[in-house]
Amino acid sequence: MTDFIVTENYYLRLKPASTKILIDKISLSFDAAMNYKTKNHTDQNILFDKVFSLPFLASYLSLILLTLRQ
Repeated sequence: MTDFIVTENYYLRLKPASTKILIDKISLSFDAAMNYKTKNHTDQNILFDKVFSLPFLASYLSLILLTLRQ
């Protein structure tokens, strides 16, 4: 028995039961604590920290690129 469904466009999709199992395992992984910036944080908190730092990094890099062009 396979965990995948082939659609009429030949795309592979996970069956709903398999999708639930996969999401549950990913959730357990995200709830595990790990050391980050000298403290224990969950993966979810680390991911939020990284995502919220991206706009600042993008604006910083664009400023550097503008100064390099001049």
